[in-house]
Order: sequence, then structure tokens, then C-alpha cells
Amino acid sequence: MRLHSLVSSFRPYIALVALLFALAGASPVLAATTATVVEVVQPAYVQSSSGEDKPLEPGLVLGPGRTVSTGAGGHAVIELDDGSTLVLHEETSIELNHVLTHEQEAVSFSLFLGHVSATIRGLSSPDLVVTPTMVIGIRGTEFTVSVADDGASIVSVTEGEVEATSHSLTGASNEAVLMGGQEAWVENAGDTIAPHERRMLSYEDWSRERRARLEAVIPLLPEILPKAQEGIDTLTTRIEELAAEFPAHVQAIQAYEQEIIALGDSRPARRRALRAGIFKETVAIGFKVLRLRVLGAALRTIFIRANRLSHVAPQYQDQLGEEYEGVMAALETILAQKAEVKPRMESLVQEVKTTLEPVKRYLKRLQHAREHGLMNGEHIPQDFPGQGQGRSSQ
Repeated sequence: MRLHSLVSSFRPYIALVALLFALAGASPVLAATTATVVEVVQPAYVQSSSGEDKPLEPGLVLGPGRTVSTGAGGHAVIELDDGSTLVLHEETSIELNHVLTHEQEAVSFSLFLGHVSATIRGLSSPDLVVTPTMVIGIRGTEFTVSVADDGASIVSVTEGEVEATSHSLTGASNEAVLMGGQEAWVENAGDTIAPHERRMLSYEDWSRERRARLEAVIPLLPEILPKAQEGIDTLTTRIEELAAEFPAHVQAIQAYEQEIIALGDSRPARRRALRAGIFKETVAIGFKVLRLRVLGAALRTIFIRANRLSHVAPQYQDQLGEEYEGVMAALETILAQKAEVKPRMESLVQEVKTTLEPVKRYLKRLQHAREHGLMNGEHIPQDFPGQGQGRSSQ
């Protein structure tokens, strides 16, 4: 399904706006897909709720918002209860997210750095993969997705198809469908996506490409790192601006819903217009939450890359020559910026969660009403049994 067609029907609309649930930490209304670690080769870590890295262990069930990372020589396999698998190769970092579909809560992920091999079995609704330069819509697909040390992303499709969309910081986008046997690189956010014949046929192919890209970027670090510092400021500003747009959408939805309630059974045409207004505002929220994920992935990737380069750069001290000390100082500055930016972003996410609570409650009522035949196209109940607790599918 094309990402731009999400607004054209109710089913993908529910999938899209449920990104809101993922951000707001909602208890799912429908059955949750679990993500379980089934295989680990150390070093591999999971970030705890307190932000500490703890060793990843087989059998661990991963909740939304958890970051999983592998070190040099590390490896991890995550299995979903629908039979889908995610294989994290060495020096890879992802964050798991939940996206609500019309049947269940599916697992999507953001890839910040490294290489993931994925086999997606679920066919009910596209899942999403977010990288710093792409959003990838997938369906019943076997593919790999990678982010190199220079920030470029590649998606390579073995079977099935994906739709890749590249968003610029201004919100403009380019998209392309990739079929089995095709791949595409996106060097920078907003670049044109040009599918070509698949060349990344194995992990070894990716390892060689990653090494080549790392060696190519090392001499450019004196020029790249100041731009990365500017990028941090640009991304944090854009994230804050985007987050500030949510209250207006929520207020509009509340006003529409209050008018619907006041109208009761009268003026059906007006009620339909108000529901269309709610639809429009909620879809806008869904797209903006997705934009937050893309911008957040780009921001986190800068810090993760800086951390990796701070460990790798000493191996290239002779190549960097007299630029070496400046490179290491710039990397240290970026990591210090992380310590400043992180609490600001955590506070912002909490503010967005609070802002989106009324919409979350509305969507729960809507989903419940449709599920139980309580909505005849005109009326959405204001309450239902167990409303605050969520519900498990039987």
C-alpha cells in the first residue's frame, strides 16, 4: 500500500494514527504483538527504563521504546509472535516501536546505525521501519536495511515489496516502490530514491561496503563534524517546533467532538462534516508523529555515530595527521551536546504524551465502537466498560 494513500480509507487511517499511541505510551486496545529475544551473541545490550545499558539475554520480552544494540562481534535475533524475525548484526542499534493495525498491535523499529535482516510474515497491514534518511513501508517481505557510518541508508529487498519515502527537513518527500531483487541507497534526507538491481546479497557484502564508507568518511571528518554540530541544533529546533503544533490539532478535535455531542441525533449533515474534521486533524497528528520519529532517528544517529567514531578514529590517527586532535575534540563536543539535548527531548516527549491524551481516549472509543457494532455511522459512545484499562483480544 502506498504511504501517500493512507488517508484514503479507514483501515490505514487507524494504522497511521496509532503512531500516536506508540509515542504516547498507550495501553493497546487490541492484542499486542510481542518481541522476544531468542538468540544472543555478546556483546549485545538493551537500554533499561533508567537509561542504563544492560546485557541482552535470550527470553527477554522487549517493550516499546526499548533500544537494543550490538557491539563488535555481537549478534541478536528478535522473534515476533507472528513468526517474523529481526536479525541484528554487529555494531547495530535499533529502537522498537509499536504500531496499531486494524487487527493487532504490530512491532516496527527505528534503525540508527548498522544492519538488520528482516523477515516479515504478517500480511494484515504494512509495518514501518524508520532510518535517518528513509521511512520504509513493508508487507510480507524479506529484506535488509542498513545505516552506514556516513549516515546513508540502504534497503535491499529479497522477496515481496517495500515502499521507501525520503523526507527532507522541510517536509518535502520522494518515494519509490522496490520489488524483490532491487535495492536503493539514500545518502541524505530528501534525496531522490532510485531503485536498482540488488547488489547487497550477503552480510559480507554489507561489511565490505560499510568498511569502504568508513574509510572514505575518515579524512572528511574535519569538514563533516562541524556540520553535524549544526545539524543537532537544526534538528532539535525542528522537533520543538513540530511538537508545538500538536495542541492546536487536539483543541480542534475536542471542539468538533463537543459539538457532535451537543447535536445529538439532529443535523446529520453537520455531524458528518464534524467527523470529517476530526478525521483530518487526527491524520495530521499521525503524520506529524511520524515526522517526529524521523527527526528523532536523525538526531539519535548523530550521537550514536559520534560515539562509534570516537572509538574508531584513533585507528586512523596517522591518516588524520595534525587534524586528529581537532577531530577528537569535535567528537567530544558532540557527545557533550547529547548530555544537554537528551533531557530536553525527554521533557518534550512527556509534554506531547500529555497533549495527546484526549485524542488517545477518543481513538479508543472509536475503535471499541466499530469493533462492537455500537457505531451506526453517526454516534460514538462516550464510555464503554473497562475504558481506562484497555482490553485484550480473545
